[in-house]
Amino acid sequence: MLSDDPFHPSVVDFEAGMTAAPFFAISLIAANALVFFWELRTGALKSTAAIIAAGALVSEKTFNGELWRLVTCMFLHAS
Repeated sequence: MLSDDPFHPSVVDFEAGMTAAPFFAISLIAANALVFFWELRTGALKSTAAIIAAGALVSEKTFNGELWRLVTCMFLHAS
């Protein structure tokens, strides 16, 4: 009998080695939830000045050296 070709399998299992709850995805969800509750608790969503002080992306501040805003803006929640 001919054996299966190991270099060209007939079925590819794309989920091999994946877990049901990926650590990185769960960590991002938890970080977003924590930052949202922090914003509610501190009142960071009450005004534009408050959300900017919390770390929103403002081009003038970023160009003046506040590069940390490139990361913090991903976790802030506002309209």
